[in-house]
Amino acid sequence: MKVEIVLGCLDYHYVLTEEKLEEPNDSSSLSEKKSHAKWVKANKLAMLIIRASVDQTIRRGIPACETAKKFLETIKKQFEGSVRERQYNYLVKLINLQYDGSGDVRQHILKVS
Repeated sequence: MKVEIVLGCLDYHYVLTEEKLEEPNDSSSLSEKKSHAKWVKANKLAMLIIRASVDQTIRRGIPACETAKKFLETIKKQFEGSVRERQYNYLVKLINLQYDGSGDVRQHILKVS
């Protein structure tokens, strides 16, 4: 909620509701190019604000996202549902997860967490 308030005050809240704009091409108008540049800048700043507000231990377990909207949705999904249900699901995953030999141990630990 605090992140949404900060983004609203900075007038960057629209990156949380609007989809990413298409890349402008040679035939795009100047206003389309400016709108795209404005969206890209707002998205980058929103990502920085969101990342700074998330605890470092949680941030490590969140996969990289292209947009602030997807990043915030990913964070919200990690905390949905009941605690018991989440604990049970993670315990089942932990018991069944085995190192497959691909990647390094750090990536394997991130899968577990």
